[in-house]
Amino acid sequence: MFPQYNAGSRRGPPAMTSAVIDTAKEAQLAVIKNLLWSILRQHDSSHQSVSSWTGFNIATRNNIVVMADTIGYLPSINAPATQMSTVFEILNQAKRIKDMLQLSSIVCVFDQALYAKACEVVWKHPTEFHDVVLRMGAFHTICNLLAIIGKRFSDAGLRDLAVESGIVAEGSINGVLEGKKYNRSLRMHKIIYEALLRTAWKSFQSWLLEHHAENIHQLEDLLKIIKDLHDETSQDMLQTMLEDASCEEILLLFIQFLDHLRKGSGQLASFWMSYVDMMDVVLGLVRASREADWVLHLHYVRCMIPWCFAYDRQNYARYLSIYYGQMSNLPVKHPDTHAYMMQGGLSVQIGSYNPFGQIPVDQATEEPVNKDTQTVGGTKRFSLKPAAITKFYITAEYCSVCLKQLRNMVQHQSSSSIHGDLQATRNKRDEGLIHSTTAHSR
Repeated sequence: MFPQYNAGSRRGPPAMTSAVIDTAKEAQLAVIKNLLWSILRQHDSSHQSVSSWTGFNIATRNNIVVMADTIGYLPSINAPATQMSTVFEILNQAKRIKDMLQLSSIVCVFDQALYAKACEVVWKHPTEFHDVVLRMGAFHTICNLLAIIGKRFSDAGLRDLAVESGIVAEGSINGVLEGKKYNRSLRMHKIIYEALLRTAWKSFQSWLLEHHAENIHQLEDLLKIIKDLHDETSQDMLQTMLEDASCEEILLLFIQFLDHLRKGSGQLASFWMSYVDMMDVVLGLVRASREADWVLHLHYVRCMIPWCFAYDRQNYARYLSIYYGQMSNLPVKHPDTHAYMMQGGLSVQIGSYNPFGQIPVDQATEEPVNKDTQTVGGTKRFSLKPAAITKFYITAEYCSVCLKQLRNMVQHQSSSSIHGDLQATRNKRDEGLIHSTTAHSR
């Protein structure tokens, strides 16, 4: 057993100022890629060959060299995770690992509940833990934002739209809207997001003819390029379109039209454009993790904070503000850690085949580590004998390593090398759901 930690009086964060970070270029490029994907998907929807959002981003990063990260298993602690003593022990073990590896600093990633307690410990012992960098997990942050979207739009028709269009079964809709079913929630919102963008694109063409008739030839040039490159989804194709002058001009005008819908087309259009804006934040956070883009991650964390305040997510509102302030000051406080984040240390590459497959660190803990550590009935209900439970925690890391090696030896890996979004059946199914969503939203 580790020693008990007496938290004593609570300490607040030290005085800090958020450094100004220029994220406009990365954020605009992320939005343009989303819009371009949506436009490409509309070219020949009856014979859809452009994959859904994740598949499209995989296909357009085909020149990226992928190297899987090594995931290790640390000793398990037989104590409640939310106790201050447990958090204090985790930080101490992190320092020991840092010293053993001769690092200048070490990064610890927590979900919000543990991040808050870890911050209190670090603030109370600033000298002892000056070389420990605390990060809030992006996976749990995205889940929280999905719950905010569900709260904002559920009674406005989102619940009925998702069920009646067949995206989500009625029995699962509550968990999806609350962000508890991550994969299904993300898939539902991607489909509705694309359906709204398609509706906006149809209105954009008439708006362009009315307000910017001189740019019609550029729209025709863009449609011709899309027709020529529609069946060639690759990184070179995406780069060709991004560098094309006509494509750039039309996409910027489309962004201007979306801004018109936000501010000058009535309250209903403004309300549902806020859904598009919130989904841009969700997809931006996902993209930042998948591409290990640190600057993009900070941009969308900052965009998320006002929504946390608006929808009474007080814990995330308070600690995301602190998190953003600390992370924006990394170049000054921990330059080595900042350099590591800029080089791709934001997330974890589990597989060796998916160029858009990096996942947040806390999600990597949930998927392989916790999965390999679990037993039938959980980590406690498999036995009522204290000695058996103690033995489990002592040997958990070694059993997990052996289990992982055994799975790698016996499982057939070729089927997992093709992402679901790249399969023709998934394209057909998603296309049908988008048409159903568009029909039910009228």
